[in-house]
Amino acid sequence: AVVHLVAIIAEEGGATFDGVIHRGTANVVEEAKRAGVGRFIHMSAMGARDDDRFAYMQAKWRAEQAVQGSGLSWTIFRPSVIFGPGDGFINQLASLIRKAPVIPVVGSGTSEFMPVRVEEVATAFKRALDDPATTTGQLYELGGAKTYTYEELLDVIAAKLGKKKPKVHIPVGLMMPVVKLSKPLPAAIRPPVTEEQLKMLALDNSTDHSATAELIGRQPTALEDGIDYILKG
Repeated sequence: AVVHLVAIIAEEGGATFDGVIHRGTANVVEEAKRAGVGRFIHMSAMGARDDDRFAYMQAKWRAEQAVQGSGLSWTIFRPSVIFGPGDGFINQLASLIRKAPVIPVVGSGTSEFMPVRVEEVATAFKRALDDPATTTGQLYELGGAKTYTYEELLDVIAAKLGKKKPKVHIPVGLMMPVVKLSKPLPAAIRPPVTEEQLKMLALDNSTDHSATAELIGRQPTALEDGIDYILKG
């Protein structure tokens, strides 16, 4: 079987969302067929859509189309934000909350997320590998135990860190030119967000049809119960 996880969250060094996520997936599909590998498990993303305003999500959607049209025995997963040691989102927010005198909330703070624990995503993938009879040809959305707004995510992380700081809302329209102008700067002093991530803050990253509990055989872990790892940062 092929378990395909490759993606990027920022376009840098000539790598594009379409090139890596869409065309890269299509290439792996073709190589799997050439090698006679019949089973293909694919990692997509919650919110994948055919909408050219969101290049990342459109590339994810096109990759799904390549997998679904491959003739292989496929299963696709669309997780919400994945959390766990080494993650690139919750750890990033925790670092920001630790260091900044105030907690910046980009946009309205009302976009919804269903953070899902990395071990539970891995268990869902294992279920697909172990049980092809029921999971083949299925597209599963994976969410965690609870839905949080972006502002509530910040509150949960701040509470876990024991930090009480005022929050300041920053309009996306003000933040976007700052992010664009800072692109040539070293990563250490750039804002911890990309243009594409700013645009995606307008999208909900939640679902009414999460399959996580069904696939792993129990209720998934709530964010506040699974992020002790940020205390080590």
